[in-house]
Amino acid sequence: MDSLSGLIRLTERDIARASEVLARAFILDPMVTYIFSQEKEAERNLSLLFEVMVRYGLRYGEVYAPSGNIEGIAIWLTSENSEMSMPKMLECGFGDFSSQVSPEYVERLIYFNDFAFEKNKKYAPFRHWYLAFIGVDPDFHGKGFASALIKPMLARISKEKMSCYLETTIIKNAAMYEHFGFELKEEAIIPDTDVMLFAMLKEK
Repeated sequence: MDSLSGLIRLTERDIARASEVLARAFILDPMVTYIFSQEKEAERNLSLLFEVMVRYGLRYGEVYAPSGNIEGIAIWLTSENSEMSMPKMLECGFGDFSSQVSPEYVERLIYFNDFAFEKNKKYAPFRHWYLAFIGVDPDFHGKGFASALIKPMLARISKEKMSCYLETTIIKNAAMYEHFGFELKEEAIIPDTDVMLFAMLKEK
C-alpha cells in the first residue's frame, strides 16, 4: 500500500473493512436516515452501498486510511469523476447492491446523488478535487483521525494549485470544514425531504 504523508492508500483487499468503517461512521447521518428510513437493515444496506463507493474511489480516485488498522476512510475523486454516472457505478457493483435492497432506496439514493451533483457543478465548474466521503469509526472519535485524514491531502491539493469541493448534511461537520479553510457556499434543503445539504468549497 502506498502512503501520502503518513496515510495508507487502500487497495481492493481493503474494501470489506473500509465499507464497514464507513457504514458505522455514517449510520446516523441525515442522508442515511432519508435513504434507508431508519429500517432494521440500514447498517447492512449501508455497508453494501459503501462497498460500491469504496470500489468507485479505488477505480476513479484515491482512498486513504490513517493506518493499517483503518480507523477512518477518506475517498477523494478528481472532478472528471465526481459525477457518479450509472455506467461507472455499474462497473463498481451498483447492480449487485440494487438487487439486494428495496427499489425505493435506490430511487432515493439516485435522487440525493443528482441533487448533490448539481451543487457541485454550480460551485465548482472547474477542475478540482472532490472529497466524496470521509468518516471515522465511532470507536475512534475524538482521537484526531479526521484531521489526520484530511490535512495531508489538502496540503497536496494546495501544492497542485487546485480547489477542493465537498458537501455534508451535518452542520457540526460544516463548522469543522470551515476550520480547514472551506467556505460555505450554500445551505439547501433537499426538496421533499427535511435534509439540509451544506455545499462547501476551498479555493486554490
